[in-house]
Amino acid sequence: MNETTVVSLQEALDARTGPTQSVSLDDLRRRQSTIPLDRCHAAFVDMSFELKLKTQHIPVFQKLSVAFPRGRKMAVLAHAGAGSDTMLELLQQRVAPTRGHVLIRSRISWPSHSIQFLEQRLSVKDNVVFLAAVIGLPQQDFLAAVTNFCQLTAKTMREPVRNLPIWARRRFAFLTLVSCNFDCHLLAQPFRPNSMNLQADEAAHAEALLFGRDYLITIEHTRQIPANCDLAYILYNGWLYGFDDVGEAAAIFDGLPIPEGVSARPQRTEEDDDDDDPGETIL
Repeated sequence: MNETTVVSLQEALDARTGPTQSVSLDDLRRRQSTIPLDRCHAAFVDMSFELKLKTQHIPVFQKLSVAFPRGRKMAVLAHAGAGSDTMLELLQQRVAPTRGHVLIRSRISWPSHSIQFLEQRLSVKDNVVFLAAVIGLPQQDFLAAVTNFCQLTAKTMREPVRNLPIWARRRFAFLTLVSCNFDCHLLAQPFRPNSMNLQADEAAHAEALLFGRDYLITIEHTRQIPANCDLAYILYNGWLYGFDDVGEAAAIFDGLPIPEGVSARPQRTEEDDDDDDPGETIL
């Protein structure tokens, strides 16, 4: 069998599907649609971002303009280290762009797997009382929901959150997120019901709550695209390319070579989620 070195997008597509499909990065850029700002959850407008290290500045995005429309279920396909975590931090306004603008026009959630907003030293009940006030839920209703969904007793409700098993903390965080009625859910990884010890019916209900609203999920493998996704982006070399045809996006992404300078680190597991340093930017 002859060996071929894939060095371009077109050659990658030809190597995967044969030379019947003609596309280039310039073609994809010309195909991008324009979305009015009043119809989007968020947008990057001529936005650049540089990761500032002690000895160098690493460009992640350069003059990027893209909008994330309302009423869509969105997936961003990105190789590990391509900038998807930075993109989510920009959407959460945890970091500011180096140049340009990040416009937020909807109530966008924190990443669905995060438990960092829970105050680990306070009791479960104290956390519930505080969060109920912030969200605007009746305190007793939220107490009952947390007690039931997290399978807690009156005694464990008085214990610090950090004493709960990790699956119970994740249930608490998940229940808080879906109770907020966000306009758009952010997911930094595929949904994993087993990380919360959810059984089949519970898992299906939780998935419906999470994916029933508009969402933006970042994933590294096309097999992880949610079934109801209807808009896909490819994040490649600092550009975002949008596709109404999710299958086309998957086919193109599967044929792409890993960009130069991007390391193929393994997919993060749920055990890693709780160890992320909130002050660290992960490309």
